[in-house]
Amino acid sequence: MAKFSGKGSMSQQNILVTVPDTLEVRTGKDDSRFVNLAAEMSVLPGHNENRAPQSDTRLTRKAYKDAEGAWKQNDKAPYPAEVLDKLAECPSQPALDKDGERYGKVYSVVADLKPAYSGGKPYGVKMDVDSVKPGPEIPENVQDLQFESAQADRAQAKEVQAEAKAAEKENDLEAGE
Repeated sequence: MAKFSGKGSMSQQNILVTVPDTLEVRTGKDDSRFVNLAAEMSVLPGHNENRAPQSDTRLTRKAYKDAEGAWKQNDKAPYPAEVLDKLAECPSQPALDKDGERYGKVYSVVADLKPAYSGGKPYGVKMDVDSVKPGPEIPENVQDLQFESAQADRAQAKEVQAEAKAAEKENDLEAGE
């Protein structure tokens, strides 16, 4: 999941939200309407420049067992159905699968983030719907660029982590002398 640290790190973040064409609006126990959406921190050039390298750009991730008992990952979070009206005002591009077939839309938004909980347990962060506003324009090949940028970020995050471990090891050796 995306990592945020420091004061203000969860404020006004550039986020990419994927809305599938087959989106299902559901009704909750209290008759509220909601949608499950996947969102990730934008690591496109020029978006969120003052952030730490990310090993995973998804805002949420929950593990669950499917009907056959196999473990799966879910990177979606529930949002009030009204978020769709706000997304309609945001820059977007078609969401394409690996074969180039459209399966939805990717929206560029700026939003504050807040902790996401399921059954009282945290599983990442989600957009504060009241703060959602249009984000920067996004290119047609947004998913390819996001994937390439995320790969570079993962490599940088691993490098930073390795440097931190080496420094910690060196500090431990010096303390033991």
